[in-house]
Amino acid sequence: MKIALIAHDEKKPEMIRLATAYEPILKQHDLVATGATGEQIMDKTDLTIEAVNGGPYGGDQQIGAMIAKMRSIW
Repeated sequence: MKIALIAHDEKKPEMIRLATAYEPILKQHDLVATGATGEQIMDKTDLTIEAVNGGPYGGDQQIGAMIAKMRSIW
């Protein structure tokens, strides 16, 4: 399963806590995250994350496009 991790600046600490708490489970999946969120999570965990652009640079839209593309193949 591919899981997207996106967090507003104010919520990044919570996202990092979530990723740390669920690291063993998240390791079993393909992860994608917006720029800073992915970098910060990778700095605090051993998770491998596919990084897209930061939110202000269209990263959330890139992830949205990934979702739309996946839905179109169903």
